[in-house]
Amino acid sequence: MSDRLAWKSTGDESLTLFLRKEIAEQSIDEEMGAMILMEADDGKRIADLQQQVAELTQQLHQLTENQAPQVRKMLLSVNEQLAKIRKVQNWLRRGGSKGSPTKISGKSRESN
Repeated sequence: MSDRLAWKSTGDESLTLFLRKEIAEQSIDEEMGAMILMEADDGKRIADLQQQVAELTQQLHQLTENQAPQVRKMLLSVNEQLAKIRKVQNWLRRGGSKGSPTKISGKSRESN
């Protein structure tokens, strides 16, 4: 009878170890599956972000192409206004002795 108890005890321990091992392997498999799903989600997110970057880059190029003529025109206008301001500054530095600058047909000119 003691042999039977010893075998049963050894068998129970083996079964317990076997079950623990199976549960551990199942947990590892579940964790690996979850990680694979998360990686797939990350990959999808990365792909989505790359697509958004590509779309935004394309929109930026379109805006640049469409707005470039207007920006150039504004720069020319600013440069013209700056030139007029410089003429007035130069006139003021000279003490305003040669008359006052006046605007004729969109251009600045000193009048006597």
